[in-house]
Amino acid sequence: MKIFIYFIVGLIVSFGGAYAIEQSHLFADPVKNLYLYSGYLSFGFLICGFILPKGKLWGLLALIFALVHLSVFVYFDFYFDWKLMFDELKNKPYLYCGFVSLCLMCILGCFSFAKTFWRPLSYGALLAMIFGLIHIVMIQKVYSLLYQILTLVTLCIVAYFFYKKSKQSKVLR
Repeated sequence: MKIFIYFIVGLIVSFGGAYAIEQSHLFADPVKNLYLYSGYLSFGFLICGFILPKGKLWGLLALIFALVHLSVFVYFDFYFDWKLMFDELKNKPYLYCGFVSLCLMCILGCFSFAKTFWRPLSYGALLAMIFGLIHIVMIQKVYSLLYQILTLVTLCIVAYFFYKKSKQSKVLR
């Protein structure tokens, strides 16, 4: 009975979400929306990895959406034209921050899949989150209130991370 209720709730959420997406005209430019929301979801899951339990799961979800984000960039924007892609990298420095964030998440994902995730690797996740934030903020033409709040939340998470680490080191002494 419990599985049936989960199934029904999942169907309602799925159909409700599909209806909301269809009504909001998100399919006018699906590539742009896939590009935009895959990046936001990746960053959101990375933040969830720091503030919610099961951080490894959230980090892997962030990696999956970051790879989708990269795939949209490589396939839909450039159709695997590597020369054009590298020329684009020279002109847009925010892409470097996104690429560094992705590389860090890939390294952390490899350690997670190998089931050898050490505590010091959480600093790599922190750096991935910071570079992801820089990537998002540098893209914006206007630094609106939404991005100011996003920056503030990220900085609070970083401060809490270091506060928690300093408290743990005092306990070990």
